[in-house]
Amino acid sequence: SPEPRCAVLFTRVPSGPVLICAALPYECRPIARLLTNPSRRRTRSGRSRWTGRAGGVDVVLQETGMGLSAAQESAAEALRDVRPQSLIASGLAGGLAPAVAIGDAIVPDRVAREGAAPLEVDGPLRALVATRLPEGRSRRGLLVSVDRVVRTLSEKSALAVATRADAVDMESAALLEQARNACVPAIVIRAASDTARDELPDLDGLDLTRIADQLRLARRALTSPKTARGLARLGLGGHRATQTLARILRDLLPRLHS
Repeated sequence: SPEPRCAVLFTRVPSGPVLICAALPYECRPIARLLTNPSRRRTRSGRSRWTGRAGGVDVVLQETGMGLSAAQESAAEALRDVRPQSLIASGLAGGLAPAVAIGDAIVPDRVAREGAAPLEVDGPLRALVATRLPEGRSRRGLLVSVDRVVRTLSEKSALAVATRADAVDMESAALLEQARNACVPAIVIRAASDTARDELPDLDGLDLTRIADQLRLARRALTSPKTARGLARLGLGGHRATQTLARILRDLLPRLHS
């Protein structure tokens, strides 16, 4: 799509809130706990949205759902409703580069859909984030967004070779595209819940924002020890990753106060 006229150079609109987008309730909850007196409601598309303040700045936290299509729909709706000063794509990511460890911060310079040209994140915002990253535990470079769970070691290896990306997720490219279209500066702050050496449980066909699909996954775990072990590893990795995200955002948000 053609570049919007404002995409060449723009700065934050100081009067708006910071919009933080994360896919799943599990990813949203630690961020919501940073907010003072948060209020929560359902959007027109049925997703949760929290509003509150953190570090002296107004914050809107939007649950997007999993995948590029869900993220695109939720971000477009939130950007119309909220008119934010900036957008932060947050949540979990999977490591593709061998150096990425569980709990590492993933703050890329560039984000791309698989097979597409990458988008640059906002430089001034990323420079602010860079000063708050844990030393020796942060990764930059390229993040690739795909519309499937990259589960197996062979799938991770093939994606790493094809894209040369450091990490993978399922939403960030769509979030950056929507922010660009709305002329809102955007960055990605994620953390690794698994590495290139970790095989993930089968989540295909499940929307983990839905209670019914959460119950289906629980039944899989009860009948498959391999699935249960994979979920336990992913849960521990996810916990470490969300702790990383909460620390970074808690330190960053006061610096966005106008």
